[in-house]
Amino acid sequence: MREELAKAGFRATQGVAAAAFRTVESIDGERTDFSSRQKIVAIDAVLTEKRSRRSAKGLSQETAGLYVGPITVVRHARNSPALIADVLPYSFWTSTRLSEFAVEEKKDFPHAQGGRLVARIAYEDRYADGELAATGRGRVRCDVTKVVPAASVDARLSGLAAQIDCSELLEVEERHIYARPAQQRFTDRNAYSHWYILDRGWSIAVQGEYPVRAPGLSFVRKWSSKLVSFD
Repeated sequence: MREELAKAGFRATQGVAAAAFRTVESIDGERTDFSSRQKIVAIDAVLTEKRSRRSAKGLSQETAGLYVGPITVVRHARNSPALIADVLPYSFWTSTRLSEFAVEEKKDFPHAQGGRLVARIAYEDRYADGELAATGRGRVRCDVTKVVPAASVDARLSGLAAQIDCSELLEVEERHIYARPAQQRFTDRNAYSHWYILDRGWSIAVQGEYPVRAPGLSFVRKWSSKLVSFD
């Protein structure tokens, strides 16, 4: 699968070690403002590791994962329990893993406006104890909607930045996510936009949305993020 991920055309982030963001999430008009700090490490020529801790009033969340551009390969997440999170650093994590990725179509991607990538994908979600929560397979489509000077994203950046809009459409094959409380990102539809800084291989999340469904409950979670600073 790694060879297929490399075919997407993204490369690991270079020249960025950390970044700070302001993120707004909204559900049915209810808004939460987060501040976050992210550590960024290139694992090899393709994969980038990102570790984030974000906080809002009375809430702290942590994520850690591997990414290829804006595409999630492995992601672990948890609401960080007060006081004991640092004592039990490996507890309470739920996970999402990309289990299949196969490029079906690629044209002028990701460097040119109008460029397109279509790939077959499959994901699986697991609870903190490793038990399977849900699986699904489908396709991701990413389009380069514009290419602009990277300085328009942040004055310290040089070269060009591509705005990449992606949508994942998945057919849920197995779902157990309502059997007990869990923090799952799994959904059958996920849309997100990133800036991709071409000369650094840096994918910066901008906005997105995904539906949340449970028996008798359905809503859309939306988010937007702004880069505050980077090192």
